[in-house]
Amino acid sequence: GPQRGAPGRNGLSVDAMERLIAELKRLYLPRGAVAPDALARHLLGQESLPVRLAADDGHVRALALPFERRKGDGEDGHWERLCAVANALQSGLDLPAPAVSITGEAGYRLWLSFGVPVPRDEAQRFVTGLAAAYAPDAGLESVDLAAPVALPPCLHPRTGLWAAFIHPGMGGSFTGDAGLELPPPLAG
Repeated sequence: GPQRGAPGRNGLSVDAMERLIAELKRLYLPRGAVAPDALARHLLGQESLPVRLAADDGHVRALALPFERRKGDGEDGHWERLCAVANALQSGLDLPAPAVSITGEAGYRLWLSFGVPVPRDEAQRFVTGLAAAYAPDAGLESVDLAAPVALPPCLHPRTGLWAAFIHPGMGGSFTGDAGLELPPPLAG
């Protein structure tokens, strides 16, 4: 395999891949949810590996809230809903900025990470309250926190487009796109 510091597949060094995996596990994944080698294959687009953000003990480490394009939305209705919730999280609830991703299909996700895992029912109450107070038309109250989700960056198996974390200030430029045609720079 590639040596430490030397470029590997997709121009990514082994060190950079290990750092990316460590950060994804720290921020979003329950302990032991995915083996590092399987996660590496997922990140390189070699296999699709939806992951559960809920651990077997009923706790969640993170939330991935979907904002999908809907009929009658126009080009950016899903983005506007995401912005309303992201702004409410930061200014209304004084929480850190969530991560934003494009899905590779037809929308965005807001990613919220908890400092420590919380019971899934508590996280569900948070999402339900968030939806009621700040985004009653976003459909967030029906989000299944136990359902597997594609952790970016990854290749969407049906569309062949890449899901990726994006800079929130650039999100509006992706409203007409389902995903990226090329893999995102993983080191970023």
